[in-house]
Amino acid sequence: MKKKQHKVVKKAPPAKAQKTPPAKAQKAPPKPVREKKLPPVLSKSELAHYRQKLVAKREDLLTGMQRAEQEEKQLDEAGEVKDAADLASDAYEREFTNELTDAERRSVGQIESALERMKTGEYGRCVTCGKKIPKIRLEAMPSAWLCINCQTQLEQKKA
Repeated sequence: MKKKQHKVVKKAPPAKAQKTPPAKAQKAPPKPVREKKLPPVLSKSELAHYRQKLVAKREDLLTGMQRAEQEEKQLDEAGEVKDAADLASDAYEREFTNELTDAERRSVGQIESALERMKTGEYGRCVTCGKKIPKIRLEAMPSAWLCINCQTQLEQKKA
């Protein structure tokens, strides 16, 4: 009988493990640059005082706007026969009332903005330069968002 010969298969020596460079650690994205939160310029009692003034002014404006709208509605419903002078006078009154209500709406918007700045802690600081708005200015105009210098510059640019 013949002996079976087994073929011996030589295994290739294990390949040398290639060293892979370690993965570079990815840098974390830079943190967003945040402006430093400035300390409040007004005490809690001062804020409450200005808040009260702003809310009272807003209520006065809203009441005035409602009254003007009711008067305009009454003019429309009157249905009187009018001559040209009466019609012209009514048209003038309507235009005047509309201009007033537009100005009142802007004032209400400014008051709402001031109340929002109170919530965020920005009330009493100029929104342009960040400087403190003088209390005498806030007393005169509690919805002020600009210091006197920035307000003057804005008015000069408009002129």
